[in-house]
Amino acid sequence: MEHIEDELDQFFKNSDVKNDIKHKKAILNLIKELGQETKEKFGLLIILGYNHSRHKDFILTMSNNKNIFNGKKDIFDEEAKESIKKTIFHDGAILILKDGTLERSGVQLDINLIKFLNTMKLDWNKDLASQLGFSNSVSMRHLSGISSSLQFKGTTVFTRSEETGDIRAYEDGKILFSTVPE
Repeated sequence: MEHIEDELDQFFKNSDVKNDIKHKKAILNLIKELGQETKEKFGLLIILGYNHSRHKDFILTMSNNKNIFNGKKDIFDEEAKESIKKTIFHDGAILILKDGTLERSGVQLDINLIKFLNTMKLDWNKDLASQLGFSNSVSMRHLSGISSSLQFKGTTVFTRSEETGDIRAYEDGKILFSTVPE
């Protein structure tokens, strides 16, 4: 566990995205704890640093029916973990403000994957996952995670694989942290 904490410090100190390291570590630890406590498989996509005025054009829907964060909760609040736990079996991203406030759940993102892949100057005839730095084949959640980290400027995006439980953090279209050797 201490090795992971040291590794997280190293990854996040090298980050150019100015979201608080404490928030990044809290989200990664929360995802890890949920994986240990939950027997069923689940996946997550969390965006830290969401800013409505800067990012609203990348949101398809923000239905109140799917938003379980009725009161504003801070990521360090004990209720935050329970609130996020209620969302893990539902589709949609979780949006967290830069200050660590849980903003929305069940959000459908408007990810322009084609634009992202062209921006990254990838060879469409080769495996996209490996060109993006993934060590194995990944699902749409992870492609959405890495591409939204570039599209949603100033954010840190976290994913958890439903199939394998792998956890990753992305910034500026790059894998910043992974529980899988990439």
